Amino acid sequence: MKRHTFIKWIGLSVLAQNKVFGSSISESLLADLDIATDYNHLLWYKEPGRYWNSQALHIGNGGLGISFLGGIGIEKFAITDKTLWTGGPGQDANYNFGIKPGGKDNLQKIRQLITANEIDKLKEADALVSSKFMGDTSAFGYFSAYGILSINFAHGEDATHYTRKLSLANAIGTVAYEIDGIRYQREYFCSYPHNAAVCRFTASQKGAITATLQWELFQKQSVVTYQNNIYEIKGTVNSNQQKFSLKLHVVHTGGKVYLKGNDLVIDQVDELTIRMASATEYDAVAPLFKGNNPEQRTGETIRKIKSIPYAELKKTHIADHKKLYNRTSFTLKGNRMGEALPTNERWAAYKTKQDDVALKVLYFNLSRYLLIASSRKGFLPANLQGGWNMTESAQWSGNYQSNINLQMNYYSANAVGLDDCMHPYIDWIKSLEKPGQAVAKAYYGTDGWVSHTVGNIWGHAAPGSELIWGMFPMGSAWHCHYLWRHFAYTQDKNYLSHTAYPLLKGATQFWLQNLTPYQGKLIVAPSVSAEHGAFIRDGKLVASGSSFAEDVGNIPCAYQDIQMLTDLFQNTIEAAKILQTDSALVHTIESKLAQLMPFKIGRLGQLQEWEADIDDPECNHRHIAHLYAVWPAKQIGADDNTLTNAVKKTLELRGEARQYKVVPHSDIYTAGNWSLALRMICRIRLHEAAKADKLFNDIINVAGFENLLSYNHVPAGKIKKEDEAYFTTAEGEWYPVWQIDTSLALAGFIAEMLLQTDKNGIIQLLPALPAAWQDGSIKGLKAEGNLTVDLEWQNGKVRNYKIYSPVQKIIQVKINGQVKTIRV
Repeated sequence: MKRHTFIKWIGLSVLAQNKVFGSSISESLLADLDIATDYNHLLWYKEPGRYWNSQALHIGNGGLGISFLGGIGIEKFAITDKTLWTGGPGQDANYNFGIKPGGKDNLQKIRQLITANEIDKLKEADALVSSKFMGDTSAFGYFSAYGILSINFAHGEDATHYTRKLSLANAIGTVAYEIDGIRYQREYFCSYPHNAAVCRFTASQKGAITATLQWELFQKQSVVTYQNNIYEIKGTVNSNQQKFSLKLHVVHTGGKVYLKGNDLVIDQVDELTIRMASATEYDAVAPLFKGNNPEQRTGETIRKIKSIPYAELKKTHIADHKKLYNRTSFTLKGNRMGEALPTNERWAAYKTKQDDVALKVLYFNLSRYLLIASSRKGFLPANLQGGWNMTESAQWSGNYQSNINLQMNYYSANAVGLDDCMHPYIDWIKSLEKPGQAVAKAYYGTDGWVSHTVGNIWGHAAPGSELIWGMFPMGSAWHCHYLWRHFAYTQDKNYLSHTAYPLLKGATQFWLQNLTPYQGKLIVAPSVSAEHGAFIRDGKLVASGSSFAEDVGNIPCAYQDIQMLTDLFQNTIEAAKILQTDSALVHTIESKLAQLMPFKIGRLGQLQEWEADIDDPECNHRHIAHLYAVWPAKQIGADDNTLTNAVKKTLELRGEARQYKVVPHSDIYTAGNWSLALRMICRIRLHEAAKADKLFNDIINVAGFENLLSYNHVPAGKIKKEDEAYFTTAEGEWYPVWQIDTSLALAGFIAEMLLQTDKNGIIQLLPALPAAWQDGSIKGLKAEGNLTVDLEWQNGKVRNYKIYSPVQKIIQVKINGQVKTIRV
């Protein structure tokens, strides 16, 4: 297909110095570039890791996930498969997507109590919702793991010249060191083309590798065998009897390999290569969610790859990874010497001086790497931990949390050219439609489909089990934003017609039948603003913070609902018009859209979270769901005057600082990773570059780890004793625990610092460029409309740019404060 390109050079001196900048970004060209020594594409350390959350490095192919610590005497692998979940119909034969019967029988009464808007009646509504309208999570399950595979080497711990690395450009982990003059090297990768992990161990002296492979197995019904060079763990998942198989094909030169008990002994071999294949019975088809033969699948995988030379496996893996990773290239003019520090030292130095501007480039590249490693077509989407886990039960169940986290996971994909990585999320949303229809009938007695706060791999679409966090009926509406967003970037009408629009339409039909009249307008009831309710003070409702024990949850008209439905309705209307269908439905949607409760500005100058002005100036709640209109939607922009100022006041009041729960209503999670990231993207949308960059620094300094991942907090009592060894020391009564959402979102947030398409369709270049990013470039950035943008700036100003499109079109671009109309 012919590409139509617009190139604009600004400044003759720049043209003379940058003769090749205007060339299109070529995957084949970038694939040939050697960027292995570019420290902005590399995590590396001079000592082994101890803690999984803060020091482990991660490799994956979208399904199989491996974390490694790089120990000298003992290497530890945490190995899991995204389908390794407890719960579901295997645990409960009557499993029905979390549905509890009887919800719809109480709906009318609940709505009457809420719209009465009297404190006693609101409390009665909450009690009725809690007892009759919540979901059944008894078989919800959790993301698990096979266990920890330790490789105990006989050579001891006294090593020199140690390095532990993860190449983001090649998606390969390495460990190297010397002991007694012998050089030992390990190499690890997870191949998507071969659906397998590969680990290779070599030494500079023959017969130098002696080790024992020893399992700490999490699945109680595991059986270990070794025959025909295959070290296998098979059995059933805890609680649901879902079968699994993990096969390790072990090939060695010299020495011998044999089973001793359940341990595999590696005795004086020259080199060792392990090819690893994983499968479970899971199949993403309701109601049984099973159908695969894991033994057969892992056997077929091993048979296909066992004779492929290691070098060829590695070459194929790297080529596949680079095809995605090299689509975007980002540079900032930085300090080469500072960039060359080991990553932990570089991170620590930044916390002190914050003068390593190119560290943000490393975060951008890590974000894209993690998305590629955790989200590939044919597998489940990235969960709260992406696809990695070092414990039997992942924190927060490793669930698909749908009131911010899952959506944040996928914000980068389209913007940085990783449309392919959206498929798992889109497929998962499609799999929710039938469960969501069942929930719509059981709880609301209506057509269409709906989902709520939490999700799993078993189609859970019902409310959660507790009122404050579980009565969030906007999951499906927020998912639909990403269905539309994927079309906005790709312009794939076949996808819009056959996938996105039917889901948008079904979600919209549900809400057309479920809007509730209130004060002459339409609202949603029951609904709790994301994990946030109010306390009763002097006989009045006051939203002063969160202890998960607020007095009232169902407060009339949570503005998150109004904003999310506005977004859903507008996108459904636009999709129908593009496809030239459902004109009568469009008319109905437009009518209901006009009746939604309008925004309100409160006494503090803030954008209200509810129709009643009950926001408290001391509230620092982590969620700001009522700013959905700013992000991810575009209902309020940087130049909307009164509303923009109200948004800024809300952000000011909610704050960013961590407050430990020394008083009942303060919220430690405000300075957790995703909460800071949410505030960061709102500042980016408001073009407040300095404040956005300050929040970026907070993610690094306040909520960051030395492996450049970031965390939220878990009460110490919720970390099992046997797991404490793998978690960084608790901060008081709280453990910092990695969540992947912020890491995955950062590439998209950086992309929006450099390029935004506003609500009028104008492409804005450098709308929120931090002052420290004075000189830089980015290639392969995507804009809505299936446009690709290459951009270079100097002294904070655009110096040259290129925009290309597969079809001719006229667009508007804002460059250095001026809007220009151009043809591409």
